Amino acid sequence: MAVESHRKGFALLAAMGLTALGAAGVAGYLLYCANSAHAIRRTIDYQKAKLAAEAGLDYGIRKLRDVILAYQFELTQSELQSLLDQIPPPPPIGEYDYKTGSGDSAFRIRAEGEPQHGSITQGTACRGQEGQYQYFTITCGAVNTNTGVGAVLKETLQAVSVYMIRFGVFYENDLEILPGPEMVFEGPVHGNSDLYLDSGSRVTFRDRVTAHGDIYNRRKDRNKHFGNAYIEDEHGIPVCMVQNGQIIDSSYSNWMTEAIRLWDGRVLSGAHGVPVLSPPINPVDVPHDLIERPLPPSDPACNAETEAEKFANKAGLTIYVDAAGNFWATNSFGEDVTSRFTNAALIVSGYYKGKPLYAKNSDYTYRMSTNGAYDLSQTDFWDRRENARMAVLDLYIDQLVASYPELFSGTEFTVEDGRGIIYVTREDPDGPGGVIPAVRLRNGRDLPDGGLTIASDLPVYVEGDYNVADDPHTPSLVAGDAVTFLSKNWQDARSADNNCENRVARSTTYYTVIMTGNQETTPGHYNGGLENVLRFLEKWSGRTVTYRGAIIDIWQSEVVTGAWHYGQYYKAPKRNWGYDEIYRTDAPPGMPRVFGLEELCWQPAGWNDFSE
Repeated sequence: MAVESHRKGFALLAAMGLTALGAAGVAGYLLYCANSAHAIRRTIDYQKAKLAAEAGLDYGIRKLRDVILAYQFELTQSELQSLLDQIPPPPPIGEYDYKTGSGDSAFRIRAEGEPQHGSITQGTACRGQEGQYQYFTITCGAVNTNTGVGAVLKETLQAVSVYMIRFGVFYENDLEILPGPEMVFEGPVHGNSDLYLDSGSRVTFRDRVTAHGDIYNRRKDRNKHFGNAYIEDEHGIPVCMVQNGQIIDSSYSNWMTEAIRLWDGRVLSGAHGVPVLSPPINPVDVPHDLIERPLPPSDPACNAETEAEKFANKAGLTIYVDAAGNFWATNSFGEDVTSRFTNAALIVSGYYKGKPLYAKNSDYTYRMSTNGAYDLSQTDFWDRRENARMAVLDLYIDQLVASYPELFSGTEFTVEDGRGIIYVTREDPDGPGGVIPAVRLRNGRDLPDGGLTIASDLPVYVEGDYNVADDPHTPSLVAGDAVTFLSKNWQDARSADNNCENRVARSTTYYTVIMTGNQETTPGHYNGGLENVLRFLEKWSGRTVTYRGAIIDIWQSEVVTGAWHYGQYYKAPKRNWGYDEIYRTDAPPGMPRVFGLEELCWQPAGWNDFSE
């Protein structure tokens, strides 16, 4: 009985021990689960705080971009920093607020040093170009106000400002290139949207190619690859966008790394962080406003930033023709200088279908019976792409410069007073559906020293050799709703013919920056691409257009909107086109800049960044 009782007692103790051990194990397991759940919750909390901090960085980037566009590198570091310090932290996101543990702001934008001018050595779109740049850091911390879990991130950024003509080609909308004959492009190429690079045979880019959007090796309106597109690497070796039968573009799975490997970082897209490069106009406006007429301050659509960038408000001379055909000229001081300019009278040398042909000198400039800077009498000028008669204001550049030389030299006009800048416009003489008002530049072989910029909200035609008399050539810009090249063989009398066989061109040379517009490619209808953004109206077959400058296409044409098509109203020239190297360091008068903000480095940071 005693032995049995002892055994029962031992069993009871053993059971109790096992129960205690089991309870301890369960407790330990429950504690482990609780700690794990807590750790998981904190990890999730931290990731959410990190996302909130990233959102705060994005907020800071937008605010910093606004300041850069508004003040355009014109402030010292201390002046700029005082503005940046006034930017409030972002609003809370749910339970996440941008505060330190002591309740101070956990958001800071720093200007790191003074604005610099020189070669831009970092970043993507503007690397290697001359311009302005300045470095910034944005630090942002976000904390869960309930749990105290937070995260701090820091980003280093570079603000840049360059003249548009630092690029051989600059596009605001999709850039499309599909030339039939072989073409070579000098100078950097940049697009703020997508790039479509292709050719009938071969197209070669000898400098950097960047896009804020994607880069494709095909035609935009057809998912089809035609010819070969080559871009030179840093050693000057052309590298094809097709490697071993595989197209290497933004549709390729390893595009980010392969683009850097193949072209040594000279071909970059939005996937690589290429920023938008924007003119400093108000965000509610569009680039076409740069060539529009001024708006009075009382106009609800008037924005001070945009008005400051308009050529019309930069010009030293404004030429205006009213609906009745009266010519007016005003300088930047508000003075009426109409009397300085006289009407030209040309010499008739013959007739074509009853319409006058005009005499030209051996250099194909027009001969005059009465010297004059302008002419409004030419009514036989047709634009067959538009299928419309043009109400054209002809400007004879040699006489225009001679009539008002102080606009280009001397001390009366400074850069701030619009030296070298002419804005030209006219009213529509017969309303919609009739003739189209336009501006034409003639006798422009020799431009004034210091440069000449002619801008208009109307279509502009450049006839004959332009800016070819001196070498190096003076900086020059022609800006218009659309820009058309007419050869030195042009005669208005032949312009109305439906068949361009009666408008045979002669090889002509143009040295000028062109700022122009185009139409959008639609399904099945190509807009003509970069190779046709400089428009033609003649049979150029076998003749050469020699062009040196920079092509800037940043708006959709609003006045001349006829679709591009080939063969009837023009035939293509041999294109001897290239970037004018003077624009790597020089610029025409009043040339707009573009501004960008790009991320250089992103990293975690600590709360001690806000302890200063």
